[in-house]
Amino acid sequence: MKPIVFGTSGWRGPVGREVTPARMEALARAIVRWLWRRTGQANAPGGSIRVLVGRDTRLHSEWLEKTLIRALLSHEGVSVARGIGETPTPGVAWGVSRLPLRADLGLVVTASHNPPSDNGLKILMPDGRLCPDPAAAEILGLVDETPPRTRRPHPAIREVDVASAYAEALRKLVPPPGHSLDLVVDPMHGAARKVLPAVFEGWGRVTAIRTALDPAFGGVSPDPRPETLRDLARCVVETNADLGLAVDGDGDRFGVVDAAGACVPPHRLMPLLIEDLLLRGPRGPVARSVATTHIVDDVARAHRTPVVETAVGFKHLGAAMAEDGAVIACEESGGFAWAPHVPTKDGLLACLLVGDLVARRGVPLHELIADFERRFPPRPFARLDRPMDSALLARLEEDPPTEIAGRRVESIGRRDGLKFHLSDGSWILVRKAGTERILRWYAESRRPKDLPLILGAVDRIEAERSGGGKTRSSVSVPAMTQ
Repeated sequence: MKPIVFGTSGWRGPVGREVTPARMEALARAIVRWLWRRTGQANAPGGSIRVLVGRDTRLHSEWLEKTLIRALLSHEGVSVARGIGETPTPGVAWGVSRLPLRADLGLVVTASHNPPSDNGLKILMPDGRLCPDPAAAEILGLVDETPPRTRRPHPAIREVDVASAYAEALRKLVPPPGHSLDLVVDPMHGAARKVLPAVFEGWGRVTAIRTALDPAFGGVSPDPRPETLRDLARCVVETNADLGLAVDGDGDRFGVVDAAGACVPPHRLMPLLIEDLLLRGPRGPVARSVATTHIVDDVARAHRTPVVETAVGFKHLGAAMAEDGAVIACEESGGFAWAPHVPTKDGLLACLLVGDLVARRGVPLHELIADFERRFPPRPFARLDRPMDSALLARLEEDPPTEIAGRRVESIGRRDGLKFHLSDGSWILVRKAGTERILRWYAESRRPKDLPLILGAVDRIEAERSGGGKTRSSVSVPAMTQ
């Protein structure tokens, strides 16, 4: 069997090529063997293992969920609770850690924001965070050695309305504000298509779009980016709404559109949210990934709060919350978590917090951001995706530049790839993507005019160290600058 490989957030890939029923069954059996060992039942498979299972709205998700559950229940001593219908990933995370099921693990059949043709599996620990690398490695090491086991012919599956309980918990955590808003919410045909409108009940006039079951997600990848949120932006303007709020295919990423129909990128919005939450409490360290804006650091410094930097992937940020006491965690792609909830990213929670901030302040979002950026000047940010070149990374490691775009390299971070900290406070990061065979370059400058110079240096660095003597073209250049 071709090896199963986990990326930054579980296992995912094209159905029929990477993700198949046989591979899902093999992974499920490995998970059970791992759980036996983890719970001290390695030699006593007649013990009790409890698993909570959920899925998204993709074409093959229900079929793969049935395959997963059948493989789990082929072992004695395993019981399964299944979410009724589709359940957002953060809903399963909440259910594992908060419902009285006392589940040992949560499993979600999803490919998150990937194209409609993909699927996969996310593994959630008992406290709700994503499966960390050591545990994932142990599970994958058991894939080929785990034989199927037989058990009683028709084991019971407990059906649980996880989504409704999760929605009610979110409403209690962030209740409707005293000042009503006109909102447009957009679950992008994903797993939050029922829950996202439900959590905003009582907030005022709420218009919901793209809530129909559509496994093709309207022909786009369910990732809340400017190019996929045009319908949301148009509806916000047409209805004269205060905000547009979106989540991705499994509900763990978020996107925001202001009253003018402009998408607000995460690196401009999350620092504003962080300051608001630090002022309200609880206070404590703030965790961000190595590729996330350093405006987070500016805010934390102003509020005398330490920053914990992690590798890319919310499994690392969840560990910072669970083990290092971080009260807030964020990543550059629109992942956000808050300690009173669960230690994993939750797009619905982030949408609620944005709406709550605008309602409490009684000021349009663009004005809140303008005021914030007068105190914390913006740092233009961009990402470039390039073809994979392991030799280039090796050469950069052996012979790193001492100067980039006329700026001295003051230090090099190696937490995840190579991060060059420049003398003017700018930085540039290169790392291997966790889910695709590409190199990702991230850059942030102090001033708008400096960002093109720093990005231009990427071509020169590649030309000098790629060995081919030619500048490599970008696969994509997401519009993440201001």
